[in-house]
Amino acid sequence: MGNKIYVFGLFGFVNAQDWCMGTGPTSDLDTTLGPVSISGDSGSGFTSEIYCGEGLNDLYGTHSVTLVIGKSYSITWGGDSCGNQFFKEGRMWVDWKSAGWMVGENYDDIALGPVVEGQGSFVETTNFDVPDDAKNGFTRMRGMVIEDTDQTKLQPCHHFAFGGTTDFKVEVISKSGGGGGLGGGSGGGLIFLIILLVGVFVYCVGGFVFNMKKREKKGAEAIPNVEFWKDFPNLVKEGCLFTFRKAKSLKKGDGGYSTFEDV
Repeated sequence: MGNKIYVFGLFGFVNAQDWCMGTGPTSDLDTTLGPVSISGDSGSGFTSEIYCGEGLNDLYGTHSVTLVIGKSYSITWGGDSCGNQFFKEGRMWVDWKSAGWMVGENYDDIALGPVVEGQGSFVETTNFDVPDDAKNGFTRMRGMVIEDTDQTKLQPCHHFAFGGTTDFKVEVISKSGGGGGLGGGSGGGLIFLIILLVGVFVYCVGGFVFNMKKREKKGAEAIPNVEFWKDFPNLVKEGCLFTFRKAKSLKKGDGGYSTFEDV
């Protein structure tokens, strides 16, 4: 069944993705993943540097790109070295279904391109399309370069001695210019509207209860700032009249100078 992790959440058991975070390399010498660069939707994207260290270089929290379902993109990556040059092979993947990765599985279908090989350092530009069945939301991109000649070993969960593995954050969206969840502009407006409505509700209900309990007011007199609300229609009327007169004054002057005192 794979190394799936189950956590108890607010709505019951949730199947959490396992992205094989314990992948190699076990050495910080020689072969590693070269710089990775990609440009996505709405100015998103990143350029990473080479990493000369052991284990997974997890850049999920700092390097992200937004990709639109059905759109085409290109990513530049390669194989490099933190010491001597040896024969190396590399590949890039994106977990389009956000299902996680498992040891022993074949992930050719989510690879961004074929395996690239070279004796020395190499730079590769891979063109790819975001599949139509990609899942909206956040997922991971993984780049891996290893010292080996066996292409079957180059899989997202491979644990090895010499090479480099780096993860990046990918947001998959269905339409250009829009983010997932509440991250886009419409989401910000929705949050503001919710806060405004909650504030009005607390003001009305809280003020009404306070006036009834503490000030012993009853009926309409318990409404917070009742005198203001009684006069509110007149204030709106005066504001409309002021605006109308101001516009009429400006029109009458045919573009000439006018001040608020003229109204």
